[in-house]
Amino acid sequence: MIENRSLREYFMDLVRDAFKRHKVTTYEMAEFYIVNLLSEFVERRKLHGKGDPFGTEPLAITLLRAFEMNLRDRFNVLKSIGDTSLFVTGFFFESLKRRIVGTRYYIAIGENAYAHLAYMTRWGSGTEYLSSLFQELAEKFISFVEVLAEVRENTSFLPLDDTMDIYEKWLQTKGKKYMELLEKKGIIPLTDLPSKSLQ
Repeated sequence: MIENRSLREYFMDLVRDAFKRHKVTTYEMAEFYIVNLLSEFVERRKLHGKGDPFGTEPLAITLLRAFEMNLRDRFNVLKSIGDTSLFVTGFFFESLKRRIVGTRYYIAIGENAYAHLAYMTRWGSGTEYLSSLFQELAEKFISFVEVLAEVRENTSFLPLDDTMDIYEKWLQTKGKKYMELLEKKGIIPLTDLPSKSLQ
């Protein structure tokens, strides 16, 4: 029971305990990043505000398209890809192992997206802290996946067991029924991504 505690406080305890159990050394900023990712999902909002948790095309294709976008859109899409890969791999690890597109795919895509974000923010004015954060997410991606997996095991109120099956059916059919089921679970499938390219 969460009782009077906020979601972020609840998840902060779970995340910190998981970090300790897996002996993952990280900056406090990364802890807050993971906690916010979890909290915003449970609050049934889009992952990280305007990011889209699932797109209608493979993440690898979306990753390639990101480099044709203007810098702002590229940043947002890469962040969405990284966050999606991290969350899906951590929370659906067992389900992914039984599928053609498995954990290695999401891990590789997520690491790549975060690494590019670290590079993008390395020389920006006042964005050095973001570069350090994304670099850590890229380098310790698997460790963060393990942390999320443990949090999932210790979180009883998230109805996620059949989410991957529903998502796959939505990808295949784009049916309204499956979209509504995903939305009830806090996942907002978007059909369009920015496509404006740099000139």
